Amino acid sequence: QVVYPKMAINLGEFLTSSLDFFSEVAELSKIRFDAIALTENLYIYFNETKLQRIIDNTITNAIKYTLPNENVTITLTQEGAFVDMSASSRSKEIKDTNKIFEAYYREEEHIEGFGIGLRLVRTICDEEGVKISLDSNNEETTFKYRFQMMGE
Repeated sequence: QVVYPKMAINLGEFLTSSLDFFSEVAELSKIRFDAIALTENLYIYFNETKLQRIIDNTITNAIKYTLPNENVTITLTQEGAFVDMSASSRSKEIKDTNKIFEAYYREEEHIEGFGIGLRLVRTICDEEGVKISLDSNNEETTFKYRFQMMGE
């Protein structure tokens, strides 16, 4: 069994670093990141590896599924004792927002992947008490994660 130690993480800095890492891939896909409020000092107590899996999967899916020449808006906001992280973009509507978190389920068969990324994200969120929500319609798809703030 692997032990995943937790540490204090500035979520804005962590997210900015990940966006920098993926920026070239996004540009090649004709996608731009619009980061909002990532400079605030919002700390969570979390395992770095698990957080990286959540963020990497969210960003790579946004790059894959966002329509060309659109922005992916990434926001961080404090809501009481929680930090909400969301990623929104224009993409095809996700028809079954519950099934999308099942292993091997994919609505877009022609796009590369195994259909296990969101299952892994859901598992991590369930293990760590992170609330995950998904809203998708013809205009926009938004993934939102609610983390407990450190010290709250």
